[in-house]
Amino acid sequence: MSDTTRQLTTATDVGSDAIATLALTVYSIVVAAGFARVFSGWEFFDNLVVVAVVGHGAAFVLRRFGTPVWIAFPVTLAALVWLVGAMFYRDTFTLLLPTSETWAVFRLELDVVGDNFRTQVAPVEFLYGWNVLSAIGVAAAVLLADTFAFRAFARAEALVPGGVLFVFVAALGTDRSRIASTMALVAAGVVATVVLRQHHAPAQSATIGVPRPLFARVLPVAAGSALSVAL
Repeated sequence: MSDTTRQLTTATDVGSDAIATLALTVYSIVVAAGFARVFSGWEFFDNLVVVAVVGHGAAFVLRRFGTPVWIAFPVTLAALVWLVGAMFYRDTFTLLLPTSETWAVFRLELDVVGDNFRTQVAPVEFLYGWNVLSAIGVAAAVLLADTFAFRAFARAEALVPGGVLFVFVAALGTDRSRIASTMALVAAGVVATVVLRQHHAPAQSATIGVPRPLFARVLPVAAGSALSVAL
């Protein structure tokens, strides 16, 4: 293989991986938007979007450096744990690291949520432990989805963690944005599945006509399928 061919192949692999990661990130963001069913307002959304973007982004970078899964998984997990702590307990950090006070406040808020879980009715405020639990839920869904999609070569199966979280939140929530959020989830899921299937497909040794990049080949099919299925 010539140096030029090798560079083109590498660039194609990186581009395909980036597009697949972006599609899965959008799906995770839509899952995060489903928390509108249980929270009042949209104050929660930017925090959960950051969790989704950082989780998938960190996993993508580690993948591109060839980091094995037994290292990448705990490193990504540690990054997400630190991020959630920094979001909600930054005042308890010392030298940018969590302390015993961080864990004490976290346990206290968990106790408050546990006491109020059976009596609290949605919508609730994005405070008092509910914010931390929602971020943990999104972080867990992101970590599992990314691992399934790019380490276990899953397609639609990678959407299961986020789908389970979305259904659980919907069961506890109100009818706010029920149809819109469900349609968005279905559309994002279809796009992610189509892109992941193409990403994991065996590379073709020959192409008839002018070869087109993954984005140009997949986008029309993904968009059309997503629109028809969502409707």
